[in-house]
Amino acid sequence: MGLCRVIFRRFKIGLFPSKSSRTLHVAFKHNGEEFCTCPGFLYNRKCWHLGALSSLPLVSGVSGRVKIEELISKCIEVKSSIDNLNALFGGSAYSTCEVLALYGLPNVGKTLLSLQEAVSLASRGVNVLYIDTEGSLASAYRAFGQAFKERFGQPKGVIEVEQMKTLEELLYYMGFKVDVILKGGKVEVQAEEVDGEPGIERDVREKKIGFIIIDSITQPIREKFPSVQQNFPARADVTGMIYASLLRVQAKYGAGILTTHHASFNPANPYETLADIRGGIAVLYANKRVVYLDYREKKGMENIRRFWLVRGPGKRSWSDVAFARIDEKGYWDVEFSFDYLTEGEKLTILGDKAQPQPKKQSRRQ
Repeated sequence: MGLCRVIFRRFKIGLFPSKSSRTLHVAFKHNGEEFCTCPGFLYNRKCWHLGALSSLPLVSGVSGRVKIEELISKCIEVKSSIDNLNALFGGSAYSTCEVLALYGLPNVGKTLLSLQEAVSLASRGVNVLYIDTEGSLASAYRAFGQAFKERFGQPKGVIEVEQMKTLEELLYYMGFKVDVILKGGKVEVQAEEVDGEPGIERDVREKKIGFIIIDSITQPIREKFPSVQQNFPARADVTGMIYASLLRVQAKYGAGILTTHHASFNPANPYETLADIRGGIAVLYANKRVVYLDYREKKGMENIRRFWLVRGPGKRSWSDVAFARIDEKGYWDVEFSFDYLTEGEKLTILGDKAQPQPKKQSRRQ
């Protein structure tokens, strides 16, 4: 039977050793949804791990029932530095009860946005933990750091940076000791929980971290796993471990979280216009807030960025979009304009919202 923890009365996470290897499958229930990284769930949406997770007893001293007022009081909304991004989620882009996943193609501006959010939050007195797996944070800070300080003011909080270049290093920090084994073109992951307090929990607790940024989750996984379908279950395992750790930390310490992910096009479909998130359903199940970041390759629009609402509370997928402009001082809000959308996006993705409003008729005859 796997190890199970109940977290903040709303999360239940189980770690289940595979019957055929030392692989750890991660099953969790989060905000009313169920997910497991095992092949059975990934391909058939059914597995015995979720049933076992439901039947395991709660941790001693933790109640499984909570009043709705208490639940809401624990979920603190955290604003982005971009008002248009806040508006996508009804006023605040981030929450201490949910993770926001941002994904997009290379060089679209994910690291720039992450750094801007970190500096903005620190200027408001929030201590930020920035986990850099891509090694690009230093160059971004040299280019934009001074401009951000002029925009947002001197930081009242601190930005703690952890550089994690390898998947093993990142997962150990998250609380898992893993061995990644390549057999032919297939990757197997052997994992177990580390003894004692994971590094991320220790840092959040000791340094009073209020917000966590991982830029990106994709990079260390991509370096270890060839992009073939037979590796999807193993990739889901390690992605699930990372999110299990993040949800655990969020539930215990109430930190807002932003994760970034790479996106890629399906090479089998040359007509595809929207890139898929690297990590697939393992990411989508773990996040209630998902945003796709892109831009149009059209003259005059090179610096306009588009935030597509892939998933958000109370909204249909791809039902809304917000815009921002990038210059030498970072991201800036711009007004909504249908000129930033293609005709297909207006009609197909946004639906009724894309229909132009009829002009009011004059009272004069």
